[in-house]
Amino acid sequence: MRAWRWPVAVFPNTAQRVRSVRLHDLHHVATGYDTTLLGEGEIGAWELASGCRDHVAAWLLNGAAVLIAAWLGPHRLRRAFRAGRACRNLYGEEWTDALLDGTVGELRARLGIPEAGLPSSPVARDRRTPAPGRLRA
Repeated sequence: MRAWRWPVAVFPNTAQRVRSVRLHDLHHVATGYDTTLLGEGEIGAWELASGCRDHVAAWLLNGAAVLIAAWLGPHRLRRAFRAGRACRNLYGEEWTDALLDGTVGELRARLGIPEAGLPSSPVARDRRTPAPGRLRA
């Protein structure tokens, strides 16, 4: 039996994308959001809220990630967006290898992220909210 492959999208590896992705990956480390579809939506919402500045690739890719993940965890995306409004990000800087010299704690402090990272698992209120398709009349 042959496995079906469903390509989600193809994004050319432009200089603009490379410029943004290195900083985006450090944001994953600092925030603690994972690299699943929902985690990419969370980091996308966080980055959009904290501002992607002149990183056009980040605006586009984050927007797409948020739209896809909105079906999977709208509460988590809202929480990530609110967290992003209260933080800074690295998009105002250019990449240097020196960004890798510090600790995760130092990076979090620099961006205004709590020491433990940002919450990603559902809170009690989220678990009580019925999922679409499970709404009660």
